[in-house]
Amino acid sequence: MSLQRAAKHILGGRYARALTELDKIKPGKRGDPALDLMRGHALRGLGRHREATAPLVRCARDGGPHAVEAWTLAGLSFQATDMPDEALDAYREALSCNGGIEEARNNACALLVQKKDHTGALPHARWLLAHCRDSSFCLNAALVFAALEMHEQTLAAAGRVLQKDPEEPSALSIGVRAAQRTCDWEALSRFTEKIVDIYYKTGCFDKSLEKHFSNISWCMVPEWNLAVARSAVKRQVPQTVLPYDHSGHRFSSPLRVGYVSGDFHDHPVLYLTAGLFEHHDPARIQVFAYCHANYEDSWLRQRFEKAVPNLVCIGDLSDDEAADRIFADNIDVLVDCMGFTKNNRQGIFARRPAPVQATWLGFPGTTGADYMDYIVADPVVAPHGSEAHFSEHVCRLPETYFCNDKDRIIASNPVDRAGQGLPAKGVVFCCMNQPYKLEPVRFATFMAILKDVPGSVLWLLDPGDIPARKPPPGRPGCRDKPGPLDICQKRAGGAFASCPPCTGRSGPGHPHIWGPYNDRRRPVGRGPGGGDFRAAFCLTRERGASPRRPPAGIGSPRRGGHAKTRG
Repeated sequence: MSLQRAAKHILGGRYARALTELDKIKPGKRGDPALDLMRGHALRGLGRHREATAPLVRCARDGGPHAVEAWTLAGLSFQATDMPDEALDAYREALSCNGGIEEARNNACALLVQKKDHTGALPHARWLLAHCRDSSFCLNAALVFAALEMHEQTLAAAGRVLQKDPEEPSALSIGVRAAQRTCDWEALSRFTEKIVDIYYKTGCFDKSLEKHFSNISWCMVPEWNLAVARSAVKRQVPQTVLPYDHSGHRFSSPLRVGYVSGDFHDHPVLYLTAGLFEHHDPARIQVFAYCHANYEDSWLRQRFEKAVPNLVCIGDLSDDEAADRIFADNIDVLVDCMGFTKNNRQGIFARRPAPVQATWLGFPGTTGADYMDYIVADPVVAPHGSEAHFSEHVCRLPETYFCNDKDRIIASNPVDRAGQGLPAKGVVFCCMNQPYKLEPVRFATFMAILKDVPGSVLWLLDPGDIPARKPPPGRPGCRDKPGPLDICQKRAGGAFASCPPCTGRSGPGHPHIWGPYNDRRRPVGRGPGGGDFRAAFCLTRERGASPRRPPAGIGSPRRGGHAKTRG
């Protein structure tokens, strides 16, 4: 009778009374796996998860008909007590008994995502996408596919989630990214329209779960860009850290300027800035570089290390430790060269290790962060009158915020068109940006230009990882990172077709479109990157924009300090 009453109490959610009835059962019968399962249920219902694990594991190890349920519940209890490894083992045991248990499969996938073991989670993600009846479980699958750059599968998994919950913010955000990378513009339009209607127009930016870079790649409303940026900062950067006290700081002479980046390696940022570091005036600027990139022994890295007198590797340091080092170095101005791009260390800047902090180059948009004083921009990145759409004060350079480098290695071996599969005659328009930077209006413009220029072709980057749209073998393409040979290859083209300026900036700055070179290898002509930008400008200038250079502008004075200080 006690057993039956206990079962009814559990079904009715009366877990304390269920435990009372279970305690009345004679000790000789308490080894029954069914009783252990019921006790585990009751303890879990009371939130006593640590106590619940022992009877559940006992029941599961019995191997009877309740084993799958017991292992699954044990996994949930281990998760609730912050024991992820034990939880993962429990889910694996459940799946070894029955591989079709959706909950165990989904929970195992979620745990592996938390551990950033996306490769280990991949079999679970594939199973969930193919077999699960509860489409909400496909969200973890979508996270796995997205992390592994499996964009077609990401799009399919996000679509499954949105079938059940059309307003699921994570699925919408992941779906936008996948649709861009597969050039599925119909899906992209559906996702972005939902985001605008559900979150932006209602002012619910905190619920959208969008990130900085994704947002500016498709949304051209500056008020919304700022609101999304401020919301994303709250999610991605610790809000409880205390800033350092700079009340006694005295600015040095020469000024001590620190640059922070994880892109000081074979990356467009270092390709663009190598010359900058070499040309700082040591009488005015003492340069520090805080690098959290993996070390590489490349000609570019060697040149960087030679140009920077104070190079500090912070890759193995926590944000607190890195901020302590920067503060100890008595830095006057700390420059963020990444913004909210991949592998950024914004947590360092949140601690304010320098009295003046600025963002520049890596991300041409507002950070939305109170800890960032300035953004270094120009009249294109931050047009006059746009100051209200930046959380930072705008330090506007007169011509361009961009920099470039004239001393790169250019391949000496000539590359002809035939070797690249290009026609011997006719204009070759190049767009060496990743597919997600393409969008239908601009691509239609490209097609119209091709139609108007007889015999011309458009040379695109091989998307490679888009199976349904992968070009045939032998189609011209480029490697992911531009080396000397690539620069020579790209100069086989005739004009550079740029993508939207928020995401297609570094391509036009490469030497392959600088035009003819004189004997000193300096670019002939003038333009934002130091070269002849007339062809690219004709392709990318927005309707009604003036080709004349805007007047110079300067930023506003730095804002005051913070009330809280770091001890």
